[in-house]
Amino acid sequence: MEISVPPLKAKYVIPCAFILLVLLCLAAFRSIAVSRIWGSYRVLYVDRSVSEESVLATLEEAGCRNVISLSAQRTPLQAPMTALPPDSSAPYLVQRLQYFTDKDSRYRLFYIPDNFEQQTIKALRTIVSGSHVHAGLDDESRYPWAVPVICLLVYGCLTVLSLHRAYFAFPALFPLLLSLSMPFYPVGAAVCLYMASLFLANRLWGRRNDIRVLCRSFYIDSLLGAAFVLLLLQSLRCALLSLLVLGASAAAIYILKQYQSDCDKKRAFTYQLIFSAAQLPVMYARTARFVMFLCAPLLALLLVFLFSARFMPRSSAKGILLPMPVESGNIVEGQELLPSLDDYFAWAWDTLTFPYRSLHDARPQQPVQPGDRVVVPDFVQTNSGIEERQDIVLEYNRDFTDKLEKDIRALDYPALEKLLERQGKHCRAAYTVSRTSGKTQGDGMSLLLLLGALCVPLLLCACYYNTAGRKNV
Repeated sequence: MEISVPPLKAKYVIPCAFILLVLLCLAAFRSIAVSRIWGSYRVLYVDRSVSEESVLATLEEAGCRNVISLSAQRTPLQAPMTALPPDSSAPYLVQRLQYFTDKDSRYRLFYIPDNFEQQTIKALRTIVSGSHVHAGLDDESRYPWAVPVICLLVYGCLTVLSLHRAYFAFPALFPLLLSLSMPFYPVGAAVCLYMASLFLANRLWGRRNDIRVLCRSFYIDSLLGAAFVLLLLQSLRCALLSLLVLGASAAAIYILKQYQSDCDKKRAFTYQLIFSAAQLPVMYARTARFVMFLCAPLLALLLVFLFSARFMPRSSAKGILLPMPVESGNIVEGQELLPSLDDYFAWAWDTLTFPYRSLHDARPQQPVQPGDRVVVPDFVQTNSGIEERQDIVLEYNRDFTDKLEKDIRALDYPALEKLLERQGKHCRAAYTVSRTSGKTQGDGMSLLLLLGALCVPLLLCACYYNTAGRKNV
């Protein structure tokens, strides 16, 4: 006996295929927030009882490349006009080696590029299980479950309160999945605003001209616009994924409408709602209260963020004194600072200007200052005879430092200077127990985005309770 399966209607194939594509994109481009001591690098610390060669071999076997280690360091540059190598006892070349050990010299430090995150974790497990020593990373990545959990609670509450639950639950499922794929706090706030817009639209589904009216609604457009701005300011990836999620929600609504239409064709009679979508307000007393209720999850996201943000005081990894960036305002008087990129520039200037200095000059070398120059006399033939001209060979200015940074990026080995270059010209470092990040701007921006998201429902409710806001918009 054969069972005949009705063919899938063509009008469902394209939206279903698009929804499947969006789900694959959410899975493929998922990301979580991970705080780092240094921008673009993770720090691996291993007990000194394990040799550096053994650690590097394990890292290479796990797939880690371009690891910045002590043994890989060389002299970054040398003056082109002298065959003598730079003085290896120069303060910069000696002091930069402090980056490869903790304050108490108990651990070896290795700097691994961020794009080898999984390989680094694999290597760490191998080192710990094989050597039974103390080793770890500067910070472990932890999934911030609070973001999707809060979004899930909002999703559940609005589903229960919706008049047409299918028209909310199905389209709102995709922004909820976005909060799972990109569990950043501003993304969670944007998802709450997005779901609120679907909740406002819920009353009008199935009425004449519902799509046209909803696309012109001030309240829905404001919520969707604010959500997209939050995601765009978070990252370009979040913004692009949000557009896909918006398309998936539209595809879900299309499927629901087509399914309702097919069901109506099979019935003996159907009915038409008397009032069109244009005759009913999007925002009224009941929905205004729920929009105001939206402040609760947004405030919860803000509070959880404040307790987890990197600018909140924390202790460093296992209490180990590691080299960390320090803000200029947090530098304690007398605190020993490690070499920075500015120190590298000063050392490079001394190295490149060495051939032009007199060996008989016993005066101490003065620290280089912006605008310092190396000038050599030259003689040129002119109409009035031979004249002396001063040629500027080198000048300590922005062009000089920019060229040095370009040369650092072009080095063919994992130099410590590449780590310093990624942090910026004025980043200072020291041994400290305070958890600071080379890139704390992300937390400051997230705080502003969360505060901005919290203002959106307040402004919309203020607009509604204003006399002009009671119109059908």
